[in-house]
Amino acid sequence: MTPVRSCAGCRRRFAQGALLRFVRTSEGWRPDRPGSRRKQPGRGAYLCSAECVEGARKNKRYPGLGAAAAECGLIRSLCKK
Repeated sequence: MTPVRSCAGCRRRFAQGALLRFVRTSEGWRPDRPGSRRKQPGRGAYLCSAECVEGARKNKRYPGLGAAAAECGLIRSLCKK
């Protein structure tokens, strides 16, 4: 059975592998390291596309997530898949 997660921007559900995971650390939101198998400790949130970065900025449940996603630029690489 494939794990399913919700995008923090649009709230739609996707297979876990189709989303980019961000982890909240003491320094703020950081993208989960590639190859870490989503095991980095901390509160996790997922984004599915560049459009959802703006949605995450407006979502008060995840303060700072949209800004961190926009800064890291990894959303662009996700959209190219």
